[in-house]
Formats: sequence, C-alpha cells, structure tokens
Amino acid sequence: MDALEVDEMTDLEEHLMDTLESVVPEADEWGDREVCNLMESVVPLEEGSMEPYVGMEFSSKQMAYDFYNTYGFITGFSIRMNTFNKNVKGVITSVRLVCSKQGFAKGKKRQMEEPLESVSDTIVKTPEKQTSLHRCGCKASCTVRLHEDGKWRVSTFYKEHNHAFVQNTPSKKRHLRSHKQISMKERVDIELLNEQNVGTAKIREYLAAKAGGRENLHYSKKDVNNQIGKAKKKLVGVDANALIDYFRRRQQDDPDFLFDIEPDEDKAVRNIFWVDGRSRRAYQEFGDVIVFDTTYQTNKYSMPMGPFIGVNHHRQSIFFGCALIRDEKKTTFYWLFTTWLQAMGGRKPKSIFTDQCPSMKAAIEKVFGVDTIHRCCLWHVMIKAKEHLGVIYGVVNGFKDEFSDLITYSWSIEDFEANWIAFVKKYKMEGNKHLKVMFDKRAEWAPAYFRETFCAGMSTTQRSESINAVTKIWMDSNTSLYDFATKFEKMVQGVYERESDEDIRTLNEVPQLSTTDPIEAEARRVYTRNMFSHFKAELKKCGGLRIHEVEKDKLYEVRPAKAKAKYKWYKPNRMVCIDKANGKADCDCKMFLFKGVLCSHALEVMRLTSMEPFLPKHYILKRWTRDANASIKRGTNDRSIEGINLDSVMLNALTQRWQILSKEALKDHATYEMVCTKLDELVGDATKSNQRISRDTPTQRKELSSCEASQSLKFHDPPVSHCKGKRRPERFKRPIEVKDAKKMRTCSYCHRKEGHNMRNCPKKKNDEKLGLGQAQELSASEEEDYNEDDNADYIEGDNSYDSEE
Repeated sequence: MDALEVDEMTDLEEHLMDTLESVVPEADEWGDREVCNLMESVVPLEEGSMEPYVGMEFSSKQMAYDFYNTYGFITGFSIRMNTFNKNVKGVITSVRLVCSKQGFAKGKKRQMEEPLESVSDTIVKTPEKQTSLHRCGCKASCTVRLHEDGKWRVSTFYKEHNHAFVQNTPSKKRHLRSHKQISMKERVDIELLNEQNVGTAKIREYLAAKAGGRENLHYSKKDVNNQIGKAKKKLVGVDANALIDYFRRRQQDDPDFLFDIEPDEDKAVRNIFWVDGRSRRAYQEFGDVIVFDTTYQTNKYSMPMGPFIGVNHHRQSIFFGCALIRDEKKTTFYWLFTTWLQAMGGRKPKSIFTDQCPSMKAAIEKVFGVDTIHRCCLWHVMIKAKEHLGVIYGVVNGFKDEFSDLITYSWSIEDFEANWIAFVKKYKMEGNKHLKVMFDKRAEWAPAYFRETFCAGMSTTQRSESINAVTKIWMDSNTSLYDFATKFEKMVQGVYERESDEDIRTLNEVPQLSTTDPIEAEARRVYTRNMFSHFKAELKKCGGLRIHEVEKDKLYEVRPAKAKAKYKWYKPNRMVCIDKANGKADCDCKMFLFKGVLCSHALEVMRLTSMEPFLPKHYILKRWTRDANASIKRGTNDRSIEGINLDSVMLNALTQRWQILSKEALKDHATYEMVCTKLDELVGDATKSNQRISRDTPTQRKELSSCEASQSLKFHDPPVSHCKGKRRPERFKRPIEVKDAKKMRTCSYCHRKEGHNMRNCPKKKNDEKLGLGQAQELSASEEEDYNEDDNADYIEGDNSYDSEE
C-alpha cells in the first residue's frame, strides 16, 4: 500500500499557530492541516495524561494523528501511518499509527538480527548503494476507529518500544521525520524568496534569523529545496497551459496585453510571443529604433529567447515584447515579425539591428520591406574578423587599431571605400578572402552607410546582449515556460521602475551650467537629465575647435586645435554648411541624423555666426525631451496611480491588520474561536462580492484555470530545441583532465605544446627584446592557412550565410 504524505508538527502550540494562519484548507485531507478546534486534544495533556488510552475520542482522524505525533515529540520518537481500512463506500473507517522504526526494510531483517561480522562480506560485495538501516521492528502503535456517532476512538495502544528515545534535547527532536514541518507562512516566504531568485541557503538563513536562530527551525536546507521543487513538479506536462492561463490573467488586469502561440502539427507549442500594454504604448513614441537578438539556455526546453528592445528618452533600454521560438528558420522569424508588427499597430521601425543570421535577414526584408533599414551588429562583425584574421589581427604592429579606426572614423561612403582599399594595400592583404567578403557586404554593417539614418547612436546589439546577461541571472536551463514568463515580467517591471526613477530625477534635479551660452540653458530646459549630459559634453568640445570660413555665411571648415593625423587617410576637419534664414547648420559628420543631437562642429559655427540665441526647434527631437512619454497613457485596468502599485499597498495594509489580529486572538481561546468564525464569514463574503462584480462587469474577460485551459486549448509542452547556436552538453571532466589539457595546449606564436599561449610565450618575449616581434611577417604557407576559408562566414558562430537547413 502506498504511504500517504502527512504534514508533521513540532509541538501543539506551533500547531495552533499554523492552523490559525491556514484559513482556507486545501483539498488534500492529508496535506495542509484543516482549520479545526484543537482544544479537545489539549484537555488530556492538561489533566496529566501524557499518552493515548483505549477509548480516547477525537473529532477527526487528523486530530488523532496530531495528538499521537505530539505524544511522540514529547517522548522522543517519530511516527508514521502504517495502514488504513475503508468500507464499501470508500470511507476510511480505521487508521493504524505506528512508530517510524516499526517493521524492517526489504531484505534488511537478517542484517538487523545477525552480528555485523557475519554479514560483512555480503555488505561489501553487494553492488547496491549502501544505505543506513532505520527500522528495528518496533511494536509500538496506536489504532483509531470511526464510530457511528462520527467520533474517532482509540481501539488499541501499544506503548513499549525496543529502541532508545531522543529525550531532553528539543534541538535534536526537531530532526525526527514526523516532527519536521514547514509552516504555511514559511512556505509563502520560501516561494516569494525563490521567485526573487534567492538561493536555498540564503532562504533558510533568512527564515532562521526570522525565527530567532537555526535551533528554532524544524526543517533542513534539503527540506527547503524540496518545497521549492514541489511547485516545479506541478508544471510537468501542463507547463504550456499554465503559461496560457497566466497570460489570460494578465489580460484581465491589462486589456492591451497581447499574446500569440503557434502550435506544431502535434499541437505542441512551437513559438510564443507576448507584449504588455505599456510596451505597446511606449512603442508609439520610441519605436523608431529596434534591437533584436536571440540567446539560448534560458529555459528547460532550450528555446531561444528573442526580446524586442528599444531606447527611451533617458537613453535607457526598454522592452517592446518578447518571444520564445523553437528554431531559427525563415518561417519562424516571418511568423514572429509579422505577429510583432500586428501587435504594434502595423507601424514599422525606421531601423532594426540584428546579428548576421541569413534567415532573420530574409524575414525582415519580407515583413518590413524598404521602409525599415536593416543593419547588422558591428560587434559581431569585428569578433568574426578577429577569428578569421588570426595572428595578423593581434601581432602585426598597428593593424588592430587602424582597422578599428578605419571603420569608426570614415565619415562618408566614399571615404570608407577609399580608406579600405588603401588599408588592404598597406598591409598586403589583397588576397585575404575574409576581407573581401566583408567589403562586399559593407553596406550591412559599416557605420558610414547609415549615418544619415536615425539609430539613436547605436551600431551594435549591445543593448540586447546586456539584457541577455541580466536574463541569465534570473533564468537558467531548468526554468519552465510559466516561470520564464513570470520572471520576465519582473525584469520588465524593473525597467519601468528605472524609467520612473529617472523621470523623478529629471523633474527635481537641475543640472549645473558650464557656460553662459543661452543654447545650453535652453537644452537644460527641454532635454532629460541624461540627454542634457550628452549635449553638454558636445558643447564643451567647442572650446577646442577652430573655425575657418570657406564661403561667407554659407560654408565653414571646423578644425581641432590640436589635430594629429595618426594615419594618412584620417581627416580630422569637418565641413559645416549653414542656412541663416532657416536656422540650419548641417555638418558632414551627420551626428544629428544619426544620434538626434547637434554635434560640437555645428554648435560652434552657430555660436560664432550668431545664427540663433536659442536652440532651434527643428534640432530638438521630442523623443529626447522631458515630455516624450507624456502621451503614454495607462490602460483602463492599470492597477496603479502615478507609479504606485495598488495591489502592493492593499497587501501591506491587510498584513498589518492581520498581525495585530493574530496577537489578540492567541491571548484567549474564546477570542480565538470568535476570530476564526468571523474570518470564515469574511472569506465567504469576499468570494460572493468578487463573483457579483464579475457578473456585473460584461467587459471583464473570463479567467481560465489551468485545467480549463488544458481542455479548451489542448497544447502540449514543447520538445527540447536543437538550434544551430546551441551549445551541446559536454562530458564532465575531472580537474586532472582539465589540467592535462592545458599542458597540451599549442602556442599560436611558437607552435609548441608547452602549456603557454601567445601572451606569455618565451620566444615572443625574446623576439621583442631583439626588435623582431613587432616586425614579424607571416610566411607564405602560414598565410594560406589563415586564408583557406572560402565560405568567409564572418557571421556569428554557426549563424552564417549558409543554408538555414
């Protein structure tokens, strides 16, 4: 017969506290304790009878179990339920409670009865895991039966034990199995702390501090970990439907919340997308630039996460939705981008930054068309260039710095192409195949090709990478879909909170002015605090510039006061064309078009020519101003007022009243009974009130439970995804193996297996002392090795321009 799980108790007083906290019992009658009057079981103890006796009455079998367990705690042993009988109607009529050491484990009776020497060979030779023996055939037991009057009476009681008790040591008694217990309040604390990503050890330390010390806790760290694991086990097989249930509850609180799920042919979840109402409204103001990238190992199904990220008026990252996809094929990205665009009202962004995945590129071209400029992440391009160029990138003197400066400081397309050709010729790399592929696809990643497109100053997907780093703190490879959505919501709330904090700082703090220029004062009045700091930095650079008039009142050349040309192709001078009639000053660095803020060159010319005493309105983008989010209104059911969460306020108020009520109720038994009765009435009234409100509100959506969602939608949990960029699990290596592997590592400079690398290579240090290291050139055979990759997949990892299949 299967053993039933029974919640144990430590002592009767703590049991009274637990039952008072548990106002509404759960359906499992052997799970959390019912709200019942325990004073009937207290009476025999007060009369001096410390043990059960034949004929003792209880109002329920749970009370009988609690009394015998309390007796076991006082005496110093643990109990368990051994057997129970049912009548023809399936009602339990008798229960036999025994000592935890009753009987023997399977196949262990002979080992308990015989001396250790006679069975030592058997124990050593057995391949089974060696476990300790806990049972010794104790006969102590207590049987209670249900009578016609509804009372449970003790029918038999055997007192004698054949083992020692744990006496006069409460700190040890609490470790007995039936006396280990996590109260309802502690379970709530454990769940809340676990949702905040607090580790098991820290959770137990918090509970120990709250209880007054570890000796007051009646459970171990493993028990806390098991309590956390219970919630995860409930989602096995119903994870997808629990997620849908969560999304539907979100729709009740936020009517603008949208989600969409694409199933496969087996009705298993294939792709998921969701976005809240505030993000949809924020997109209308800040949706001109989007960053999209995928990351892996953030959930138990290895589904890549794809957040849509933008930039708000404080230059902070904000979310415009999130997706979990099964693969990275064209059809998947087409469904995702189409769904996202519909959620955003069909408004396309001006530019979007992604990695160099060919499937993603094809989907973007099909969904967004020519209205959106697609740019590839420059950081990924440079990483792949470093991998393909190999030793040349890090060893040849000046190559790395000049290569980076060439990409960054080539202001026009013509300059970039001319500088690139000169650079390749300088280092004699005309035959390098990877550089050829980079140059052929230069319009997808080179900043010179999109300086006239507003990108909020971005040329990489670094904001997405930063979000991915934060995501990996909250999620791991064991996170379910439901937990992923709830934890992602906490991340989104954190973004909203940071934006709200910056709004307050912008409103209350007045930055200091560095000059008496009225343009700076005007910028301080209209820009947000962070944006004004950026503008102020540009204004400070004006002091180091010199102006030369090329064409009167029309064209000016701006030169740095201390200009040093590091390279022959470098042009530090900028040309500014002005139009006094319309108050315009256009610089060939295109900073305003690219970042939305005037550059120092244009500001210095405007100040010198006295074009405008204040900052022209057409040079002030609304998205960088203090009132940029003024039109972002909350939803009709947004449970907040000026950033204050009403749910949190009401919960705190109820908690304070409950603490006061609990202290007063425990002072007297009559008061306790009165409080329990009133609480039962309040629970009933509150339930009826919510049901009446639900009926009277036709616009309110019906909330589905997980069971109803499973029956109506019948979605299955997704299988484990195997994407191209997913890391395959490796065999665990012992430390000695890792150490040996490092010893066998080959140096890329001297090509010897001596356990060092190029940075600490002895041969390299000697060559540098002789003046040979910096001037070392590659041999013809080595250069062929570096250039042998014909595919030139400078794309990110496996996400190359190869076929998506």
